[in-house]
Amino acid sequence: KLPAGDYVALLVLHDGARSIDWGWTRFGIQGPLAVAELDLPDRTLPGSSASVPVALRLAGEIPPGATLRFDVHDAYERLVGRQEQAFTKRVLRVDVSCAFSRSIYNRLTVHVLDADGLPLLCQHAEFTVPRPRAYDTFQFIMWGDGGDDYIGALLRRQAARSGVDAADLAFGSWQPQPLSGKERHGLRERLMALARTGIAPIPYVSRLQPDPETDSGIRQPCLTDPAFRRAFEQALDERTALCRPFSPLGITMGDENYLGQSGEYCVSPTCRTHFQTWLQSAYGTIDSLNRSWGTSLPDFAAARPALQGELARPEDWPRWVDWRRSMDRVFADTHQFGRETAQRTIQAARVGCDGLLSDTPARGYDWELLGKSCSLLNVYLRDPAHVLLLRSFAKPGDLRGCWSGGYT
Repeated sequence: KLPAGDYVALLVLHDGARSIDWGWTRFGIQGPLAVAELDLPDRTLPGSSASVPVALRLAGEIPPGATLRFDVHDAYERLVGRQEQAFTKRVLRVDVSCAFSRSIYNRLTVHVLDADGLPLLCQHAEFTVPRPRAYDTFQFIMWGDGGDDYIGALLRRQAARSGVDAADLAFGSWQPQPLSGKERHGLRERLMALARTGIAPIPYVSRLQPDPETDSGIRQPCLTDPAFRRAFEQALDERTALCRPFSPLGITMGDENYLGQSGEYCVSPTCRTHFQTWLQSAYGTIDSLNRSWGTSLPDFAAARPALQGELARPEDWPRWVDWRRSMDRVFADTHQFGRETAQRTIQAARVGCDGLLSDTPARGYDWELLGKSCSLLNVYLRDPAHVLLLRSFAKPGDLRGCWSGGYT
């Protein structure tokens, strides 16, 4: 006999050992007693918590001799807490022990038992206990979380059994904009779905790729534009706060981020100002800059970027190289700004980007700068040089890895 509660029934049609069709349905069983409310006032507990506070309200008649039993299971279905008590009131507040839990995900089950110890009803609630992740071992990370349907749930369980440690999880729009209420709810459900199997999330919170170039010469988005940086910061604050209860293994600010399409980059007023400031820091004096460039500029404010169409003479190349180095600094500083913003909410988070691309003069990277700015960097295994560069500029404690495989 099933106790009162909500259930899902799954039917699989077999032909020998082969599954040829399946279906499912939901149903509920009602009894004389029901759970009207099961609330965990704080569904994210501090890592040192020994108990979870529970608010319970029952509806219906309490059978004589009935007892309540509270069970806590972790992500690996281990029983990590149990307590049982008699009760006569329909409204209770109880602290349930979870001191033996070592996983981030936990499930509380409330049972009402009759005088003979048989279940009358049961109800579940989930909560998390954020805990530090380990970075001293190899991690097996999969791209994507499998989706929010039944097949996705099967995939996650199979992935966990196969040794997957974490999943790269698309986390809302790549544009730096607020999440809608529906998006926040959906993302929290997907985070919880990963947590149920013990798989850590790596939220994919943005993408620092440029839009197609226009004749304006201004990158969209311009990485030094104060309006973009404010929006970027606010988006990171919101998204890291949403995933903090699930102790993400890392946070990626984008897959295949790059500075520009053709090598012209961005000639916005703020990028030109950054360029002039960078020149002064690099050269110290205007005389030193003029000797390098073969110019007679009166001051750094007179310096302007050299675009590719202006590089007919070799003596003009130093101007473009300095322009490129300045924009490499902008690109790396944007990642550092994002990392520092995310770490305000999750101090231990490894933050960076994935899938670095070309090494051409127009679209390559300053690997040393980017390595200093990011504590998470993952490249494609198909590029052996990138693997060596990744190792060369890794810092102790960084999360570094290689993507392999493909799409089907």
